Amino acid sequence: METVSLQIQDEIVKWLESNMSLKVVSAKPINRGYRNYKWIFTLLNGERYFVNKQYHPERFSSSKLHEVEVTLGLQKRLSELNSNFPKPFSYQGKHVLSTGSGIYFTVMEFSEGSLIKSGTANIYQMYHLGRTLGFMHYHLNNKQTGKSKWHPDRKEIEEKWDNHWTNAQLNQSDGYVLDALSKQKKILDKIYFPQFDNCKAG
Repeated sequence: METVSLQIQDEIVKWLESNMSLKVVSAKPINRGYRNYKWIFTLLNGERYFVNKQYHPERFSSSKLHEVEVTLGLQKRLSELNSNFPKPFSYQGKHVLSTGSGIYFTVMEFSEGSLIKSGTANIYQMYHLGRTLGFMHYHLNNKQTGKSKWHPDRKEIEEKWDNHWTNAQLNQSDGYVLDALSKQKKILDKIYFPQFDNCKAG
């Protein structure tokens, strides 16, 4: 897997240097997520950029890549309104980039930060998260319908988790992936879904 990761990394670096004139001097892999490679690239001028995934062909069909493109367009819009949202790069009008051999990936501004463990967020962090989500909904919500496009459905979420768990076991994923999924299930089991029924739509 490490050899494959290095091959994909080198191909992306060559593409960036050839098409976007970005001179990459180092690449730090991010070992998180499932089957998609990620790195932090440092450029010759000291700037850092987050290569957000090499989209695995078995997980991302052409229709799903189109959804990613639309989502990145929304992210770009948010980045223009608030600098806290990392701006995705585009090339010839596309945010989902592709090398000559068909490796799909994205590049965006690097955002400094650190992860917190599940269940350890304090009241101030949750308040900030809530304000940020509110900002996103305010600027991206479909004001014509005034309705939320998504409502948490326990059955749907549990089925999705079951699929991820099965795939992780079949592909003999490392301990990190299985541990993360186990933590997700514990959190999911604690959620009281009826509490969302009275939430205001939009």
